[in-house]
Amino acid sequence: MEADISLTGPNITVTIPYQSPTGTTATFRGDVNQVRASLVAFFGLERENVVGVTLSDLVVNATTTARAVGAIAGTLGGIVIASGPETSATPRQAAERDPWTQAQQPHPATEPAAGLTTPPVTAEPQQHPLIALIEQAADVKTLQRLWAENQAAFADPSVTAAWKARGRALT
Repeated sequence: MEADISLTGPNITVTIPYQSPTGTTATFRGDVNQVRASLVAFFGLERENVVGVTLSDLVVNATTTARAVGAIAGTLGGIVIASGPETSATPRQAAERDPWTQAQQPHPATEPAAGLTTPPVTAEPQQHPLIALIEQAADVKTLQRLWAENQAAFADPSVTAAWKARGRALT
């Protein structure tokens, strides 16, 4: 299902579908400005980053975000967690809670025999190529253009975080 937009007099209704087995949708009603403000608030977008972005583009981005969240929750069993100061942890605390870090820790039954060592893991994670373009953006208009042209990439939390951080640095 695609996003559905209907006009009734001066009001507009926008329905954003999630990619989920239950057919979950989010519906926004009101005049164009109310719907825009509702979309920005509902999807946690920065108001200053969507200035100059058409409602149509905003709906496309919201639909992409909703589908990504729906796919992660429905297909992979993921859950949404809060971000911000209430969830901040030191790197050590975060590592202690991270199952991937725990899996890499040696266990008595799997430790190498005396005299043998395992090589250190030095591979660095690959950075999304769009992050470099975001970091090079000289103004907010450039950031907005990157967002409009690469909306699917913003399903990656590292891209979104870099985009928001650069936007705050430019304002």
